[in-house]
Amino acid sequence: MAPSVSISHSPTNPNNTQSVTFTVNASDSSGIYEIKIYTDNVLRKTCSLVMACSWVGGPYAGNTTHTYYATAKDNSLKQNERRDPATGTKSFYVTAQQASSLIDTMQIQINEITRQLQEILKKIYQ
Repeated sequence: MAPSVSISHSPTNPNNTQSVTFTVNASDSSGIYEIKIYTDNVLRKTCSLVMACSWVGGPYAGNTTHTYYATAKDNSLKQNERRDPATGTKSFYVTAQQASSLIDTMQIQINEITRQLQEILKKIYQ
């Protein structure tokens, strides 16, 4: 019997400044021999002898749609294979973040890094 396999992506609704994590979970009574992750019909990662596998892609261009799917083979002599979805692909749409929103996001990140550096310097010079 073929293994169970499921793939998902996060964040659910990414924008063009975000990376996307693809996570696969698989299980079978004989164990999992191999998991493969595909995005846009290109093999991105192969994981062996594990029940979970992930790959990070992007950031992707805004206003674009991307597809993905995964396959898993069990550890039996037949190496039964299953994919998610069973046919076709899953997909997600990448929104384009406005330039002003991007600048705001970057400023928040800069402020956080500055705060962390100030805390480190305080500890060093106390």
